[in-house]
Amino acid sequence: LLSFDNKFWKYAAVSIVSVLNNKNPETEIDLYCMVPKGTSWRAHRKIKKTVQKFKGCRLIWREITDSENPFQSWEFKKWSPVIFYRLFAHKIFPHLDRILYIDSDVIVRGDLWEMYNTNLGDNVLGAVQDLALVDEPNNFMGQYVRRFIDEHIPNGLYVNSGVLLINATKSAELDDLAQPLGKIDFSCPDQDLINMKLAGRILRLPL
Repeated sequence: LLSFDNKFWKYAAVSIVSVLNNKNPETEIDLYCMVPKGTSWRAHRKIKKTVQKFKGCRLIWREITDSENPFQSWEFKKWSPVIFYRLFAHKIFPHLDRILYIDSDVIVRGDLWEMYNTNLGDNVLGAVQDLALVDEPNNFMGQYVRRFIDEHIPNGLYVNSGVLLINATKSAELDDLAQPLGKIDFSCPDQDLINMKLAGRILRLPL
């Protein structure tokens, strides 16, 4: 799964090519794209044409309307709605048991089969630990993450949301992500949200 808009579709296309170029011949991939309604037809055409060059690949292009986005609370409104698409993909594609999400700026350098089939156990997500420089006192992002961990994450694991293996069967926990937050102010909205609300329910994936 990738989610992007008109500003990022070219980057997403590069990411998609990296996935398809590096897959094993026997690996079959359903490539889901969640985009805002009204996204450029040129983006759809170009990406579809690219995917058709590879065997064992299928493109599922899905435009999302504003009414389908459950992240409607005021604290989410100041961010682009696209960054929250990955967090309700289980509602848009209810037939899926798991979803491997990658950001549009991710370059894939190998086959994704083994990672996709990681045993998540009872966890809601699998993700890689974020490498913010929490021990550098002059690093703004590092100190933000350090404070965030101290305030919201008892087990200390703060993950990066750029690659997520989503256990789509955990619909109640995923639905809860869209509930209003109150006065909590995030710097990395989707990333902070999953770290705070799913603390202890995220499997740490190897770097």
